[in-house]
Amino acid sequence: MNRESAEQVEWMKKCDYVVSKMNNFVRSCVTPLSHESADRVRLIGTGSFIIRSGIHSIITCHHVGAEGEWQLDYRLNSSDVIHRYSMRWLGIPEPVDVACTKDTLVALSTEQPAIQPHQLALKHETSQKEELLYFFGFSGENSNFAFENLVSNGTGYLTQQNQEAASDGDLIELLWPQGAPNWSSETTEYAKKNMRFSDPRGFSGSLVWNTRFLEVGGNLDSWSPNYAQVTGILKRFDPARSVLLATPIEKFGHHKLA
Repeated sequence: MNRESAEQVEWMKKCDYVVSKMNNFVRSCVTPLSHESADRVRLIGTGSFIIRSGIHSIITCHHVGAEGEWQLDYRLNSSDVIHRYSMRWLGIPEPVDVACTKDTLVALSTEQPAIQPHQLALKHETSQKEELLYFFGFSGENSNFAFENLVSNGTGYLTQQNQEAASDGDLIELLWPQGAPNWSSETTEYAKKNMRFSDPRGFSGSLVWNTRFLEVGGNLDSWSPNYAQVTGILKRFDPARSVLLATPIEKFGHHKLA
């Protein structure tokens, strides 16, 4: 094995470790957001539980809330029990495209994990262009409903910022595998055979995390998910360029949705 191949194998081992740890760290804070009409139930997007101004809230994209007519179903602790939120929202439409529930979630228990204020970065910035970014969400093409229950546990992805993108500060461009992912060791053979990557709609509202893996040294002994910070929110897919577009945290974080 040549030096380049050995380095690549070592890098993939590190990526495998990071995505596994981030999955366990983030999964319980994320929920699918669906809308039930007279004739069907459908996945609209992804939401995350956060603490905002001392209130337990769900954050997602503005267009997700609007598409669900501001009445969205969510689930706690990855359970199959469905709760509905139909009260007030705070929202910032395009080009920011972010919304969060304004009132305390009635069904939210103190046992439900939520993202804390200190886990939100002040600004999207990475120490190195190759830094590992992460998101967890529910892709529509890989999610189905059976007896009104969503049959999907969500999926976590490790990616990087598109270095060919114009840097205007309004968008973060994330690389998308478009059918050719590097599978983690936790991915089952069934998932490898059945997962699709042509239409990632449903990830809208997924929070983007800067793992800060390279920032703290790039080795497994010195990094943990506790270093990670929310750095943006996914809002749409650009199929022509195979990138996911996200709004950076400084456009909506902290005081913007207070």
